[in-house]
Amino acid sequence: MDENTEQVNPQSPQGPSQKKNSSCYVKIHSHGSQVVVGVCDEKCLGLKLSKDKFQFSVTKTFFEGKRVSLEEAIVILKNSNNYNAVGTRIIQALITHKMIHPEGIIEIDGTPIAIKVSY
Repeated sequence: MDENTEQVNPQSPQGPSQKKNSSCYVKIHSHGSQVVVGVCDEKCLGLKLSKDKFQFSVTKTFFEGKRVSLEEAIVILKNSNNYNAVGTRIIQALITHKMIHPEGIIEIDGTPIAIKVSY
């Protein structure tokens, strides 16, 4: 098993290691000249979120790509004009790197989501 597919032991008294704790999924979708990236915290994959009449699904089809560290995800997103980001860890990393503004985040069922669209 390589470092990108290590299992996390949530029972650990100190929690998962930083590297494991910081993993997320990144999937790049290309359609002609248009590119959009789906990125989510590992624990968010498969969630179905809802708030009032609004629903948001963190589907494997859109988000499950390569499992990478937060640092690798940030490098990919810095070069992306369009992305959907879901989860506390990736959103905090985007804020820390000044790639999104905290006021641009929506929260559904306690899960933060940011969407960047550029033309």
